[in-house]
Amino acid sequence: MEENLSSIKCAAKERLWALVGHAIKLKDLRTTPATAKMWIDPTGKVIPLLTYHYEYFRDNPGEAAKYGIVYGEEDPTRLAALRKGFIRVNYERNGGMLTIEAGAKGWTQPAIDVIFMLIAVNREAIDCLKIAVLSETGAVIQSGRSRIFRYSESEKIKHIPLISETAQGQGLVEWLAKADNRLPNSSACFTMDRLGG
Repeated sequence: MEENLSSIKCAAKERLWALVGHAIKLKDLRTTPATAKMWIDPTGKVIPLLTYHYEYFRDNPGEAAKYGIVYGEEDPTRLAALRKGFIRVNYERNGGMLTIEAGAKGWTQPAIDVIFMLIAVNREAIDCLKIAVLSETGAVIQSGRSRIFRYSESEKIKHIPLISETAQGQGLVEWLAKADNRLPNSSACFTMDRLGG
């Protein structure tokens, strides 16, 4: 475990603090009255949405062209974005369900850092987590679900599916345990920006 923490400290300490500074509070984002939706793009930029995930590419044709995504029906557009490295995030206020969907190409160490910090900063608002990593065809490669409402706020981060049980995740958990008293409180609101690597 100490080796995991040391590698986190050496390789990514400033990046993790940058992620904390750019984290968004789910309770402050409203795509609809009942949901908060966002994309994490292949560079690690978190994009809060005011509409459905697939409609982002209709409303931002430059981004669609940049990544070679053709806007169309919901599922083909969503899967095209996941294949290009985007990660879909959906939060349902009623029930506190956070769903994260990534293509295999988007399930990278920097993306996992972004997801971990998003969950850590919002853990008081999250009751259940569902994370899935999909193949190029949309088939589930890995998935996990956790009913984290069962745990104390400090214990929730130890139960993030597909993350907490990995060496990287254990290092993040340990790093956060030492840094937790310096994290923003639940009334803080942040804006999203490029999360450089």
